[in-house]
Amino acid sequence: MWPLTDERNVFEVLIPKLKAAAEKFDMVPQPQHNGGAPQPFDGSENKLPGKLEPYYLQANKGPKYLVDGVVVKPLATMRESGGRFSIGSIEGSAKHSNPVLKNKFQFTQVHHAVQPVEGQLEVVVDGASTTLNSFETLYIPKGSSFSIDIASRFAQAYIFTSGGGLLEMLCDAGESYQHSMIPEKEAAGASDKLSEVSAKHGCRLS
Repeated sequence: MWPLTDERNVFEVLIPKLKAAAEKFDMVPQPQHNGGAPQPFDGSENKLPGKLEPYYLQANKGPKYLVDGVVVKPLATMRESGGRFSIGSIEGSAKHSNPVLKNKFQFTQVHHAVQPVEGQLEVVVDGASTTLNSFETLYIPKGSSFSIDIASRFAQAYIFTSGGGLLEMLCDAGESYQHSMIPEKEAAGASDKLSEVSAKHGCRLS
C-alpha cells in the first residue's frame, strides 16, 4: 500500500507544502502555548455525553450492549454528532450462531460502511456475497438489502453510518453489557426485540 522506505528530502518535499499551506490558510504559530496538564479519570471517560460537545472515551470502557453473542460498542451516536452520523464497533465469534446479524436489513435513508479490524466477515449485499478481511472496507448505499455473518473465531468491525442505522438499532435491541470480551455463550431473545425497534430506525427486516 505504501513504500517501506521514503528517501525523499524532507526540506524539498515537506517545507514547500508547509509554506503553501501558510499562504492559503490562516496559520498563526503559538510556540508559547502550554497544553493542558494531565487530569485523573473522573468517570466521564466511561460514557457518551449524549449531546454535541467534545469528549474523551477511554478504550474499552465506554457503553457496551449484548445482542445474542455480539457485543456492540458505540463510539459516537446521532446525539454526539448533532444528528449527522454514528460510529461504533461490533465484536463476535463464528462459534456463535449470531442470528440477529444474519437478518436481511434494508435502511431506506441511511448509508453504511463496514470495516473489519480483526478477523473476517461474510457480507451479502443485494444477493451478492463477499468476504471482508482486516482493514478492507465495504460501502452499502441506502436502500440496499444486506446481512452480516462473522466468519472467524473472533472478529471486530467498525460500522460507520450516515444516520442511526444498524449500530443504534442493535444498541436498542441489546442489553447493557459490562464485560470487556464477548461472552462464552450467546444470549437469546434479541430477535424479538429487533423486530420491535426496526420500524423506529427505518429498517425493513426480512
